Amino acid sequence: MKKKRIYIPVEIKKRELDSLLLFSIFASKHNFSIVISTKQNLNSSINYLREGIYLMKSIGKKNLQFIQNLKKQGHRVVCLDIEGSHYIHKEKLINRIFINNLKELDYFFCWGKNQLKDLLNLYPDQKKKLKVTGHPKVDILKSSFNDIYKNEASKIKKEHGKFILITTFFPVFNFFKRKNVNSHSQMLKHADYTGPNLSFLGKQLLLHQKKNFIHFQNLIKFLNEKFENINFIIRPHPGEDHNNWKKKVQKYSNIKVIYDDQSTCSWIMASDLMISCNCTTLLESYLMSKKSVNFLPYSNKLVEFKLIKASSLNIYNKSKLYLLINNIKTNNLKASSKKYKDLFKKNIENFDKKNSSEIIIKYLQTLKIENKLKNKEITFDIIFKKKLKKLVYKFKEYFSINNDLQKLINQKAPEINRDEIIEKIEILNKSIGVNKLNIVEILPGVFEIYKKN
Repeated sequence: MKKKRIYIPVEIKKRELDSLLLFSIFASKHNFSIVISTKQNLNSSINYLREGIYLMKSIGKKNLQFIQNLKKQGHRVVCLDIEGSHYIHKEKLINRIFINNLKELDYFFCWGKNQLKDLLNLYPDQKKKLKVTGHPKVDILKSSFNDIYKNEASKIKKEHGKFILITTFFPVFNFFKRKNVNSHSQMLKHADYTGPNLSFLGKQLLLHQKKNFIHFQNLIKFLNEKFENINFIIRPHPGEDHNNWKKKVQKYSNIKVIYDDQSTCSWIMASDLMISCNCTTLLESYLMSKKSVNFLPYSNKLVEFKLIKASSLNIYNKSKLYLLINNIKTNNLKASSKKYKDLFKKNIENFDKKNSSEIIIKYLQTLKIENKLKNKEITFDIIFKKKLKKLVYKFKEYFSINNDLQKLINQKAPEINRDEIIEKIEILNKSIGVNKLNIVEILPGVFEIYKKN
């Protein structure tokens, strides 16, 4: 009897892959077969693969036809929201979680009770499929599972020594230009800041990112002048135009822009201090008990995330930032007091000891795969077509003839290879102990993870 299968797309590799592999190990422990690949590669391969449970990461309007096609092919469809811990306004949920898509799902997994409450207010008739689970992104940051970041952090320290990390979050202002997204107004529309409330908040967010982007660009010169003996590493947001940061640091020997395949969490773990602005990396830093500063030289509470501000030390001017860096060894940087604990628990179900993977898997076990279609065979012809497509892609990448959208996709989700999956799973599995795990490349860049019986 074939194992029940779960399909997992990866859109932003460094943000998602590690936690999804952690989830995959737990799923294999419960006798699931897991197939994982980049979102683009998995979606172009799905017609060749047998029925299973497809794990969406978001269900905006543009996904309706895709979801309906999955169901026609015999798949069950669920959503594990990648960005449900906090959002700028409740109306943003309407765009991210489109009601027609929600109706098509078997389950929608919420980060916490606050997200559930907001969704029930919007869609009370969808109550049965809304489940509070938390997210594996939080599980992997806990000390019981974060050895993968400790291992990578030791390698980073060996290569780069001591440094202060700067993670940027300006994807609305400093966006990556591509077809149909060439202006800030187009970017706001693309990010679904439409309608009276969201249109207003989108403009406020754009101004917030514009002013703080300029402050952070000016901060580079300031840090070089004041701390020439300290190394600074900038890691831009995956959706930003990285060239604007690379140009800015060219003349400074102690400041570098590094954007590699490693998780930002590994760089946070390796750093002496992290500085960011209204960014989820501050929450990740807090959950790993690392020092972090939310630097807000321009502040507007309307577009600043309460959860992020609770996760970090909030500093509003360069003089205070200077004092903190100058005394970094003696600074405790206690981010939040006990009064915020309830906020964390309501926004993140697995903030404490709960394991979100185990909760999610219990729901997935209730879904039956009817096998309406004949089991599909992966033939030599299919593999040849996929390899040919990959060669064409490599050719375009080598000669820089990919369009801008493809370049952005490549920046977000470079190829996943078998060796890195094996290496990561070996580290993660040490704390779980699933025996006889097997990793097979069933199509180019598409990997199956399962436990041998």
